[in-house]
Amino acid sequence: MDETNYDAISYKAPFIREVVLKLDFPTPITEFADSLPQSLANIIIGQFPIAEPRKTQAHSVAISNNAQEPSNISVQASQTEMRDWLYHGINRDKTLVLNQNTFIASFRKYTSFENFQENIYPSVDELFRLYPNLHINRVGLRYINVIEQKVAKNPLVWNKLINKSLLSSLDFANTEKEKISRAFSVLEFNFDGEFITFQYGISNPDYPAPIRQKQFVLDLDGYSIGAFGKLEMKECAKKAHSRIQKIFESAILDDTRKIMNAEDNS
Repeated sequence: MDETNYDAISYKAPFIREVVLKLDFPTPITEFADSLPQSLANIIIGQFPIAEPRKTQAHSVAISNNAQEPSNISVQASQTEMRDWLYHGINRDKTLVLNQNTFIASFRKYTSFENFQENIYPSVDELFRLYPNLHINRVGLRYINVIEQKVAKNPLVWNKLINKSLLSSLDFANTEKEKISRAFSVLEFNFDGEFITFQYGISNPDYPAPIRQKQFVLDLDGYSIGAFGKLEMKECAKKAHSRIQKIFESAILDDTRKIMNAEDNS
């Protein structure tokens, strides 16, 4: 039995490009169309002091048919304007977006899950205080890791950094490896209603040209769907973090850990 405490694992210089928490509301919070409650805005500004509200367009398509003439199908497209309440951290390395339908927090500079929660959960707590009957119908937590070696002779050699089970597509190419322009795979897990989508491989920023840059993506997206109150929502995020950390640790090797435990992994 695996007794590892995955929640306690952290690195000095992780290869994390972005961490995103996304909470979807089952019905729009219509008050957010015009403004945010001042108490909520004040708490957000405490962690995300740069406010940049913006207007966006929401598109929808309605398809209907006539009961008397089933073949007579009507398609109606509509467009509505929405307001996003957008806030950035002082160095723009973290962002919070709140609108009628969703709450999104994104960090490009990440130290630990505890620090991530400390930055975000005061705003979440105030949101639930203001709307005590609020439920979240989808809780998503996503970690995008890009393991990169800027000085490398062969961009397709990963056997010292990545679990060999994730490299089988490269082996399949055999003598045609230099022609590979992308090698990307998807695994999806269902842990009794807790879902993880694991996308991994070489996405190649120069696609469709052959691979030249040494980058390996480990993109882990965990989510739960239901009707979650505040405590349930936080538990969903915590469980997603634990499962994501466990899969990530299974995907990398000790040489990768050594690089991330150095002060600079460039």
